[in-house]
Amino acid sequence: MLTNINQYNYATCFIKDYINENNLKYNCPLKIKEVYNDFQNKFSPYILKNLRDDEILDYLFLHDFDKDNLAYILENFETNFTGALGLSSPYKYRLFKKNNQWVWGATSKHLEKLSTDDAIIKAKLIRDALIKGADLIQSATLISSEDYINLEKALVNIFNDSKVSPTSSWVHKYYHLIFPKKFINFHSLTWRSYILNNLNISPSSNFYGCDGQVFSIIHGADLNLYSFNMVFNQMISENILPLNKSKGKDFNVWLLSPEDNLDLWSEFKLNNFISIGFSKLGNLNNFENIHEIRYELDENYPGSLNQINNSKALCDFLKQMSIGDYVFIRIGGDKLLGLGRIVSDYKFSEDFNHYRDVEWLKIDDIVVGDPLAPFLPLILTKITNINKNRFRGHDFYKALGEKFGYELE
Repeated sequence: MLTNINQYNYATCFIKDYINENNLKYNCPLKIKEVYNDFQNKFSPYILKNLRDDEILDYLFLHDFDKDNLAYILENFETNFTGALGLSSPYKYRLFKKNNQWVWGATSKHLEKLSTDDAIIKAKLIRDALIKGADLIQSATLISSEDYINLEKALVNIFNDSKVSPTSSWVHKYYHLIFPKKFINFHSLTWRSYILNNLNISPSSNFYGCDGQVFSIIHGADLNLYSFNMVFNQMISENILPLNKSKGKDFNVWLLSPEDNLDLWSEFKLNNFISIGFSKLGNLNNFENIHEIRYELDENYPGSLNQINNSKALCDFLKQMSIGDYVFIRIGGDKLLGLGRIVSDYKFSEDFNHYRDVEWLKIDDIVVGDPLAPFLPLILTKITNINKNRFRGHDFYKALGEKFGYELE
């Protein structure tokens, strides 16, 4: 990889040249701006600061299947641009109501029952930490990655008494929604590393340090967060990234979800194919680029909350997936069902929709667990260049292959 400042110069210049050569312009949709405004009007630090003791629990934490609280809205936002939190779980917030009882704990095996008064005490500690952190962020000068690393150190001290980590995905998402010009819309190290690795930049080992790295590129390329997301996705879909393509590697590895449809998985196995749905679009070869696909998705599937990812998945399925690539079949956020090799180009038919023929190498039912959680909102993901620390530095796809007893080289 390039080193130090040269990494950022190269990435920013590459992105600017790509934008200029293709005459690209991106305007953030009004709907996205309204989502941020609505969230800030309801959950700003000022609003949180003025909550009464008898309001704070129900206003901030999951309870009674209520959908009008901070935790629920962070989990189930109406636009995917704000970033997913991975596997939906109340345990990430530590404090929530279960069976009409307030509880505290990070796992089901270590839950502490709380009286309402004790729950309020814990809620106030978390609320106060969020506010103090926001006050610090508001006044902080955040330009370099080092600035963000120092911010993280200060936040750790602020959140210490709350027993909640400021590097929790939900805390980061809260700060992103309040300060979208200071924090990126990716809330796990997996996706931050994915972005930076694709731009040939070594990811910081500090959670918030990655925010600083990405914003160094955004500011250097004279972009905003929305336009950066759009151009990054387009460069990925056109196989321009990663900048540090592996020499000699003649295949990619993919993670595909039939969206928990076990009947569809049965069809995959029986007929030796994979498909990706969205049949109303017809043959994808009729589209010139990802933007045309996105437009037709909005027209034919109005109300979908994941159209950016859906359009990228379709474009990848059409253009980036190739004969000889490998594909894992994922169900939910923790399980793999099969491993196959792509043996045909893209096809379209009324029976199979958008599909490719596959040679199944192994069919099994393997619980992988948490490493798959970040991919939960995505239909199709290229995982060839994703590294996971939890696999002790092994490439992610190699580690998954080992769990299947299959070596991918």
